[in-house]
Formats: sequence, C-alpha cells, structure tokens
Amino acid sequence: MARTHIRPLSALTLAAALAGGAVLPGHAHAAAAPHTPRVVSCPAGTVCDASLGVALPLPAGWTPNNYPPGALEFIARPTAGATYRVVRLNIASWGTTSDRDDARVAAAGMDALIRETNSARSFMRVPVHFLGASGVLVSGLPGGTGPMTAIILARAGIAYKILAPGATLAPDQRQALDSLRFIPRVGPFPPANGVGVPPTASAPATSAAALIVTTAALTTELAVRTRGTGFRAGAIVTLRAAWTGAPRPGPRPRYTSYTTTRSVRADRTGALDATLDIPVSPRAYAAYTVRVDATSDRAAARSATLSTHMDVSR
Repeated sequence: MARTHIRPLSALTLAAALAGGAVLPGHAHAAAAPHTPRVVSCPAGTVCDASLGVALPLPAGWTPNNYPPGALEFIARPTAGATYRVVRLNIASWGTTSDRDDARVAAAGMDALIRETNSARSFMRVPVHFLGASGVLVSGLPGGTGPMTAIILARAGIAYKILAPGATLAPDQRQALDSLRFIPRVGPFPPANGVGVPPTASAPATSAAALIVTTAALTTELAVRTRGTGFRAGAIVTLRAAWTGAPRPGPRPRYTSYTTTRSVRADRTGALDATLDIPVSPRAYAAYTVRVDATSDRAAARSATLSTHMDVSR
C-alpha cells in the first residue's frame, strides 16, 4: 500500500515518501485532497495531466501517487525487504516566463533549483532535449534520503522540474523520460512548486563570454591559469578544471585524472583571471589534457558553459 505523508518542512524539502522512499526538494504544501490528474482523453496505461500538459506511459510496476495539484508523482513496487513503495519520478511546474529562449530558461531554472538546495557544491550541467524541448540535467543533487538527478525542461515559456531519486538515472526512469509526451494543456499553468524560473526575459549580455587557458608546469603541481571576458560585472563564476594524464613508462604516478573547482568574481568589466592548481608533477606524464568549464551564477542574464582543451606532449 502506498502512503503519502505531507508535513510542514522548510522551503527546501518536501517529504514525498516514507521508509525506503525519497525526499525531494521543493516547497512544502498544506494538506490537500488526493490529486486526480486533469484529463481530456488518455490512453490505457498512460497518466495524463492537462494542466501540466504532459502524458507518461507507465513503466512496468509503476503507479501514480496521490500528490497536490500542479505535480505528478510516480511510485514503484517495493524492493525485497521494503515495506512501502518508493518514489521513482516527480514532475512539477517550475513556473512561466516571457523569455522564449528555452535553453536560457532551462539554465536559469536549474540555477534556481541548485540555490534552493543550499548546496555549496558545483555541479556538472548536461544539456538534454525531450520532444524538442530544451533542458538541463544535473546528477547528485542532495535529497533528504540520498542523491537525486534533476532536470529542468523549458518549452515555449513554461518550465518543468523533474526529479528522479538516485545519483544517476536508472533504466526505468530513463524509459519513462524517453516516453514522456506533451499534450494540449487545459486552463492556466500551475504555479511553480518552489522558486521557479525568472518571470521575464533578461537583458542579453553585451558580449560573448570567452576563456583562455594556459598552464605552467611546476615541480609538484600544474598551475592552470584561466582568463575570461564577457561575463556580467560582479558575477560569481564557478571554474571547474578537469585534468587527465597519460603516465610515462615506469612507476605509476598517484593520479591519472583530477578535478578541482574554484569560485571567482568577475571584475567591473566582466573579466576574470584565476589559477587552479592540479597536484601532479607534469614531468611524470607523456601527455595531458585540461578542460575548464565556467558557469556564471547569473544565468538569468547569460548562461554558457565554456571549454578549452590543451594537449601537451613531452
């Protein structure tokens, strides 16, 4: 038997399942009557919600859970030893906007979701597309009972927040997302279940952001200098340097890959200059590659992932 227990929490979490389930971030709701999806016509074995404008054929073992209006939640049969069914997927409104740049809306929506979790980590963002709608996927967001995968999907001025318990998408979750369909909506789009996306289009950046990456081989470390231009003045920019190295013949060095992050603030001209240190001895490697990604916290104004690759043979 599935149980739903909605209780007052902070604005960061919403208890969506009991033992063995998952806790999903979002605003807590007051107790509400069981949510019956608003349907015009729906095929057998498919759950449709005309207010959200989505239809989802149910994977084997899945069933819809009672949930407040403006969201759909799906639970699955309990695994061995579990008492209650567990949450597999949650689809909710993430608001509306006058901005019609779907990729920018999805990036801004993901920024808002990460801020809502109060996580100090930086996350790798993966662009995704479903049925022509642009989205951003982030794995490993903190949840109440473990990590989860989050997707912000944007389509013609509306945004969806999709949460899947687990550090990565499981086969049944991926199957559900691959089968997701948009259907004609009825009535106003539900309000955001959380902070949501910015309601209006933001001013475009005055110039295209760009990165220049250089390296300096020191005795015990590799200094990765990153200079950038074209960011918003005063923006916090998260730099993520991913290094991989091919060792020379002989004793194997400690690292063959290493990742480090650093947050810096762009100056009043939108430029930045920062160094990230990789704790490796460059002489121990025949070649290495450095990739630097820069993500601005002001993605409502501009969102870009910028990469520079450098292969050095010795």
